[in-house]
Amino acid sequence: MSDTSHAKLDTAAGVLIARVLCEKMSEYEAGVLEKDLGEAARNHQWKLGLDMTNVQLVASVGLGTLVSLNRSAKSNKGKLVLFNLHPNIRQVLRITRLDTGLSIVENEEAAVKSLR
Repeated sequence: MSDTSHAKLDTAAGVLIARVLCEKMSEYEAGVLEKDLGEAARNHQWKLGLDMTNVQLVASVGLGTLVSLNRSAKSNKGKLVLFNLHPNIRQVLRITRLDTGLSIVENEEAAVKSLR
C-alpha cells in the first residue's frame, strides 16, 4: 500500500484505513488529503476509515473536506468512518452538527466492523 505525504495507508479486512499524519487540517493539508484519499478510496470501493489520532485542529476547510469525502463515499455506494477523534474535534463536530451526518466510532476495530 502506498502512503501519501499526509497519510499512512493500510488495508484491514478489505477496507482502506488512512492514518492522518498531520496535526492540523487547514487549507493546504485538507486539499492534499482530499485528493490523495479520494484516489485511494476509489480502489477500495470507497470503504474508508480515517484515523484522526494525530489531528489536533480542523479548520473550516478541513471540515469541508470531511463532508466532501463523506459525500463522495455515499455517492459511490461506500462509507467514510472517522475514529480516534481528539475530544476538541469531537466537540466541534457536535457544535456544527456534522456528527449527525458523519459516521464516528471509537477505534479502528469498530471502524472496520462498520465498513464491512
